[in-house]
Amino acid sequence: MGNQSSAPLNDPCASALDAYLACVEKKNQESGGLRDGDECEDEIKAYKDCRQAHKKAKKTPPAE
Repeated sequence: MGNQSSAPLNDPCASALDAYLACVEKKNQESGGLRDGDECEDEIKAYKDCRQAHKKAKKTPPAE
């Protein structure tokens, strides 16, 4: 039922996003949705951290 094509093909954080989506899907199947305090926080933090790291890396010019 989840969005299976949400990550761009060259997304270096695709595995982190997949882990988050898998967590959400599991929670939806187990309890019919996410509940307060049960929002797959570890998975979304890992994805956000990955995105931030790659965003900073793109802004940093290559060392000469």
